[in-house]
Amino acid sequence: MLHNLSIGELGRSLERGEVSSLELTQHFLDRTLRLNPALNALVTLTAEQALADARAADQRRAAGEKGELLGIPLIHKDIFCTDGVRTSCGSRMLDNFVAPYDATVVTRLKAAGTVMLGKANMDEFAMGSSNETSYYGPVKNPWDTAKVPGGSSGGSAAATAARLAPFATGTDTGGSIRQPAALTGVTDARCEPSSCELFSRRNSSAPPPMANSSGHSTSPVTPSAPNVNAAAGVEWLPLAMPFCTPAAAPVTAPTTPLTAAPPTAPAAAVVAAAARLTVRLTLRTAPSTTPMMTP
Repeated sequence: MLHNLSIGELGRSLERGEVSSLELTQHFLDRTLRLNPALNALVTLTAEQALADARAADQRRAAGEKGELLGIPLIHKDIFCTDGVRTSCGSRMLDNFVAPYDATVVTRLKAAGTVMLGKANMDEFAMGSSNETSYYGPVKNPWDTAKVPGGSSGGSAAATAARLAPFATGTDTGGSIRQPAALTGVTDARCEPSSCELFSRRNSSAPPPMANSSGHSTSPVTPSAPNVNAAAGVEWLPLAMPFCTPAAAPVTAPTTPLTAAPPTAPAAAVVAAAARLTVRLTLRTAPSTTPMMTP
């Protein structure tokens, strides 16, 4: 099934003409309509806009354009401003707020050709670690709907784990990407706080930009880097969740700096050691499935 393919596999299928972005987008929209009522992972579905963007992506490919993310669907955390689309931050206060511009992350991913399916639920104003403080109700963990998915990016993590989209964006101050990724069994990547200046202040609605970092979650481990590169314009370190990655999955140690500035020798040594540890832990894991991922 299409929803079980990695971003890289989907990109190659699009490149070979085996599937169109329109077909791919419709598949994920249908899946979201069927599964989201039990999860409450999305608070806004932008179906008409998504289908229009998918057609545009197909036209770009037909004209000869190539791109790793061109035509790939995604979900944005509802903290990111999206031009013409409600941006609520999980709060009643912003229930009727329609953003007048796109956040920088949204702009860059849109330029890369991604197709936004909708906006993900979250803890109100990103203040929470269980995704139970949202005005729109709690998000359910797709592995066990009686359990929480973590927060504050719980909607993004739950949607990714349930394969409602190949990947989703999130934000992290003290673990709001990393903790939900751990609780839902997905791979996450987060920029370092010192690199937050690489993201425009026209970004997320809360909390203060200097403390809040952007990132994403994705189901397979291998295609994480291209997503963040498109969003941030630099290389980042993918953080693999060891217990959720197939034993045979390849993991590539980072060879580029985490920020635009060259790392010091001690920093480079720490990064290399962390990468080796990630590879060692990942290769000891076994494949697993989740009920929400079944056709």
